Amino acid sequence: MPTDAPAKAGQTVTVSVDAAGNLTGPIPDSRENTVVAVTAACGVWALTAGTVLFLTALAHRLFTRNRLQRWAQEWKQFDRPLR
Repeated sequence: MPTDAPAKAGQTVTVSVDAAGNLTGPIPDSRENTVVAVTAACGVWALTAGTVLFLTALAHRLFTRNRLQRWAQEWKQFDRPLR
């Protein structure tokens, strides 16, 4: 089987296969695994931060709308003529 790296006859060559026995690419080294892990962690952090920001903004909007509606009701009561 041909290899990418120059190999001499009789030299041991590592071959990666999946569970079904099909050839796969080379096994990622620890640096590649670290990059993938840090990227995934940053993605999870950004998704979580975005979700918290969205929910906070939604709650603020709902509370403000509720407060303004209550103020409008109180002003209507205040504007009623005295008996």
